[in-house]
Amino acid sequence: MNPWLETIGVILVALLGLLLGKLFSGFRKPYWTWGYFLPCILIGMLVLARLNNTLAFVPPFSWLTMGRTRFILLALGVTMGLSTPLSRLPRRCEKVIICILMGVVVAWFSVSPFLVPALIKERLLNLSTRLDSDGICFQSTNYTCGPAAAVTALGRLGLSADEGQIAVLSYSSPVAGTLPTCLSSALRQLYGTDGLKCQYRYFDSISQLRNAGITLAVVRVGFLSNHCVTVLDVSDRIVTIADPVVGRQLMTHEQFEKIWRFAGIVLKRDSTQNMSSSCLVNPVRNFVNGACLRNGRISNEVKPFDSAQVNCEAYLVN
Repeated sequence: MNPWLETIGVILVALLGLLLGKLFSGFRKPYWTWGYFLPCILIGMLVLARLNNTLAFVPPFSWLTMGRTRFILLALGVTMGLSTPLSRLPRRCEKVIICILMGVVVAWFSVSPFLVPALIKERLLNLSTRLDSDGICFQSTNYTCGPAAAVTALGRLGLSADEGQIAVLSYSSPVAGTLPTCLSSALRQLYGTDGLKCQYRYFDSISQLRNAGITLAVVRVGFLSNHCVTVLDVSDRIVTIADPVVGRQLMTHEQFEKIWRFAGIVLKRDSTQNMSSSCLVNPVRNFVNGACLRNGRISNEVKPFDSAQVNCEAYLVN
C-alpha cells in the first residue's frame, strides 16, 4: 500500500477518535465515562503486551500488536480517551494542554511510524551492505539491526540479500526501529519464491531454539530497547550469534538467557524449491529497487561502527 495513503489513514483514525470522544462526552453520567475507560483498557493492553513479551503471542493481545496495527489503535485510543473528558474541564488552559499533549503523542507514536519510512526510503535503498570475512553483515544505521541480521541469516541459507532493500519493506525507521512481524513479512515477500519459510514465534527454552535452526533472535539492550542478532548455532553449553554491531560472539546459555526475550524469527529454506532470484521471478525485489538485488554493492570491507548505537530497535518486540 502507498505509504502516504497509510499516513493519511492513520490521521483519519485519529480524527475518528476525536469524533467518538465528542459523542461520548455528550452522554449523561455514568455513560460518558465509557468513552474514557474503553480507550484506557485498549492502551493498557498495548502496554502490557509491550512489557510482557509472552502476551504478544496470545490472543487478543496478539491481534492488537500485530505489525503496525498497534500504532493505529494507539491513535484511536489516545484521541478518544483524552477528548471524551475534554469538554468537562473547567479551565481553558487545561483544555489547551490536553490538546497539545494529544497532538504530540499521536504525531510521534502513531503518524511518524508510517510517515518516516516513506521519507527515508531513498536513503535506505542507498545503504551499502557490508559483510566481513565470516559473512556477517554489519548494520549501517542504529535502527536496521533487524535487516542486517537477516542478511547474515539469508547468506547461511544460500541467499544473497541487501540490507537497505529489506529495511524498506520492513518499514524500518529511527522512530520505531524494525518490527519483527514486519521483518518476517518482508522476508517472505522477497524470498518466498526461493523457498524461504519465516515464522515469528515465542520460545519456552534454549532447547527449542537449538532445534529451530537459524533464528533472528530478539535481545534486550535496555528496559524498552531491543536488538536483533542471528543465532548461528546452539551447542550443549554455547550459543553462537552474529551481532550486526560487534560481529561473531560466543555466549553461554546463562549469558544468552539474561538478554534474550525468548522470541525470534525462524528461517528455513525448502531445498526442493530451487528457483531463480532474477527480476522476472521475484517482482517484489524489482519493485523496491527498480532493478535486481544490487549485489555488486556488497563489500567485504567492514567500516567502524559505534557500538554505542546498539540501541537500535525500541519497538522490536512483536
